[in-house]
Amino acid sequence: MKRVFIICLFVLCIGGLVAQPANDACLSAISLTSGTNLCGQNSTNTTLQTGECNLNFTGSTGSSMWYSFTASTSSLVLNFIQNNSTNLAPDYVVYGPYTTLTAGCTNVTSACTGGSVLATAQPTSHVSGPVGGVSYNLINGDPGKYTELTGLTTTAGNNTYLIQVQNNNGGGGNDRWVEFCVGVHAPAANAVAPAANLINQCGITFNGSTGGGNFPSATGAGFNNLDNAATQCGSCAGGADVTYVINNPSWFTFCAATAGTYNVQFDVTSCVNSAFTGATGGQMALLTGTTNSLTNVWQATSPTLVSTAVQTSPNFALAAGKCAYLVVDGFAGDACNYSYILTNVAGGCILLPVELMSFDAVVKNDAVEISWMTASEKNNSFFSVERSKNGIDFETFKTIQGAENSTVQRNYFVVDKNAFFGLSYYRLKQTDANGKYSYSEIKSVNFAHDTKFQMSVFPNPIHENNSLFVSISSDKNDKVVLSITDMSGKIVAEKEVKFENSNTNVEVKHNFEPGIYFVKVVNHEGQAVYQKLIVR
Repeated sequence: MKRVFIICLFVLCIGGLVAQPANDACLSAISLTSGTNLCGQNSTNTTLQTGECNLNFTGSTGSSMWYSFTASTSSLVLNFIQNNSTNLAPDYVVYGPYTTLTAGCTNVTSACTGGSVLATAQPTSHVSGPVGGVSYNLINGDPGKYTELTGLTTTAGNNTYLIQVQNNNGGGGNDRWVEFCVGVHAPAANAVAPAANLINQCGITFNGSTGGGNFPSATGAGFNNLDNAATQCGSCAGGADVTYVINNPSWFTFCAATAGTYNVQFDVTSCVNSAFTGATGGQMALLTGTTNSLTNVWQATSPTLVSTAVQTSPNFALAAGKCAYLVVDGFAGDACNYSYILTNVAGGCILLPVELMSFDAVVKNDAVEISWMTASEKNNSFFSVERSKNGIDFETFKTIQGAENSTVQRNYFVVDKNAFFGLSYYRLKQTDANGKYSYSEIKSVNFAHDTKFQMSVFPNPIHENNSLFVSISSDKNDKVVLSITDMSGKIVAEKEVKFENSNTNVEVKHNFEPGIYFVKVVNHEGQAVYQKLIVR
């Protein structure tokens, strides 16, 4: 026993105080559990095993260590947070899919010893097939990388993937050691605006995180508009709305039902950090406008550290129906937990439970098509599509169930095949779970049936006691009823009109008081056309 102890001590002295990591060889790859980060990883004393190669460090002394994961969804986010000096930045490569770990390691080894050359791609795409890879070189000065792997195979028995963390050892075995966290996560819904978490109350703490599946996809209007430099993303385009590089964004938003003045409190509560910086925290910006045209209102201290006092924005005004966007990015890739508190300074805290991106009504295919789009929904019970003949008195045409809670873009569509003839109006009523409701803007349409049943009024406006003429046209001989009502709905004039030709003019003598009236003509099929009349 004593001899064995001496031999072991001798080996430790030769190999150094830190032994080779257990996953130094491909067949010893550590399996990652989706949804968690594995921290405390150390590449000291890694080597290149027989048959292995460093794809991104050709011609230099390199080493590698291995991880694996089983793809349960076609898209996963690979987190890599380096914890020591960025000057010793590693690369990582993802290979797959394979039927088993053994099959994958055999394939990688054969490629390094004269087999087919490994394919590489940008981190926002994934090359699938018997031999494929996604490679990424960490940028000095920003060690946290969140890479979306797409097109992953989820078929059981052929969904094993390998991750090779590659070290450029340069001149010696231990001078390029790296500490890091690594993990795979399902993509977060609020990683790209406008698919954001919705704030719908004032004075309440809302919690968020920049870790896990938050990644800069470089897609979507909100992210593209945040462009600040070429280092942010390869395809970004837009104004310099933030001063920091986006690695792992997390979005919140709130929308005002009525005009008001607000401020926002921001706090970072905890972080999985890049320890080499000596500080851990998040970078936060408050923006208004739309996701296609963001304007920076305020930016918190960058970085806002865990030890930093709560940051409070200046007061800012938000018009009725407008939204504010709050984006946090982990400083140097930090995976942070943070919180917001929204305070109403003036105007009342009346917030929309639904962020309505668009609402429209158009005449198409002998009907009126009504469509709307939401960016997010919070406690949304249902939508009511309402229509009106005069723009004042509305009736419910259709009720559509809401998504209740959603952080992704949703599209809604209904068709009114029995639309009012002539000029009519549509609006959207949104009702939340506690019965509160709000309305969209009103859209007008001018609907003429294919029978060419139409009506016009002249002169309009008209002065008191002048004769009023109503021109009626139809592509068939018809009998119609002409009526005029005031704002209260009272009929002030009515007559039946018969005409043999396709057009006829009807004179209406009146002594209407000044005000707004509505002229209606109904044919024998029950089809009606309307027009507003102004009497001065």
